[in-house]
Amino acid sequence: MFYSYLKDQLDFIEKQTIYPGKSNKVKSPTLHWSESQNALIELIYALYVTGSIGHGRIEIRKIAIVFQELFQIPLGDIHHAFHRMKTRAKSRTCYLDRLKQVLEEYMDKNY
Repeated sequence: MFYSYLKDQLDFIEKQTIYPGKSNKVKSPTLHWSESQNALIELIYALYVTGSIGHGRIEIRKIAIVFQELFQIPLGDIHHAFHRMKTRAKSRTCYLDRLKQVLEEYMDKNY
């Protein structure tokens, strides 16, 4: 019964609209995530653990649903992907490291 309850709750979360009261969801044929799924999951976790969205009061699964719909990309089991990231050999935050490096290089350019 508990499994059935949890499954029903997850189904409800996935089916509910992102902005209650509005029937239109944001969809753009030109707005696609062009990095890997793991890169997006890394970004979602970073936003979640810093409390950057909803003052940290929004569940990570809800944040993931928003990004999946926004970028029209299925993320699958984000928790499993995150645990795989924790055991990476080189950098556990390779996408975030690259974001920081590229942004700093951009800031250093003289325009």
